[in-house]
Amino acid sequence: FPSNSGSDFIAFSDNAAGGSSADNRDHPIQIYNNTMYSRRTAAQEAIAPRSGITNAGNDYTEFTEEYNLLHQPDALNAVDAGNVTATANFTGITTRFKGVRWGFKAETGPNLPSAGVADGASFTIPYSMLTQELQNGSSLGDNTTDQTYWQGLAGTDTDHELLLQSENLYLYAAEGDFTVSFGTSEVTITNTSGADWPGNATTKVHLDRTSFIPAMDTSFASDNQAVALLKPEAAPVSGLPAAVIHMPIDLLGNDHTVPKVFGALAHTATP
Repeated sequence: FPSNSGSDFIAFSDNAAGGSSADNRDHPIQIYNNTMYSRRTAAQEAIAPRSGITNAGNDYTEFTEEYNLLHQPDALNAVDAGNVTATANFTGITTRFKGVRWGFKAETGPNLPSAGVADGASFTIPYSMLTQELQNGSSLGDNTTDQTYWQGLAGTDTDHELLLQSENLYLYAAEGDFTVSFGTSEVTITNTSGADWPGNATTKVHLDRTSFIPAMDTSFASDNQAVALLKPEAAPVSGLPAAVIHMPIDLLGNDHTVPKVFGALAHTATP
């Protein structure tokens, strides 16, 4: 993973309040023999610590994680730094991470009227609720928008999205769910979905302005770099449970069972 990337390698989360099914949360999930490599430094990890595999809130009741290897030798809390070797690289594979283009964050809109919004009816969002804040927390210009700002985009940037957050209902202008018009002091959202929207629903709105997204931030780039073949050393990592889920053949087709080792590759003693 690039040195400045996000938080977890593999993260599982289920929002029960959003209408998900308990049957979904009870289905078995098994994660085993993955190799995860983070180049984060101690300073970077202090800002956004990285985890290996998480079952957020223990949402999934049949969750099993075994024999996964997390290698982050330069991090604040180094993991397995002394138990793997990275002297070889994958043949013919390099990273292609050019950087990050920070888009605009979704804005919190007003609650829908208590009577709801019937099909064909509208509600409004004042421009004061629509800022120029980006997803990284920074903002453009004076961080305000107005009719002129939005009308300049009306002919090109039309992939608007609306979330009725309390209903976990996603709506898309491109699919005919609603239309948008820009008045003197507010945006008008008209329901064209064919169904009524419930009263007092909380909203998030993401009006399209792709044309205004800043250029690529290349300081986050991790491009054209070799990808290490991370193998446990000849002495297997100690403390493995007696009975585990374990794949018999490693990523490169080698025997991965004698002895059993963490990660996706057999230890260095394997031919």
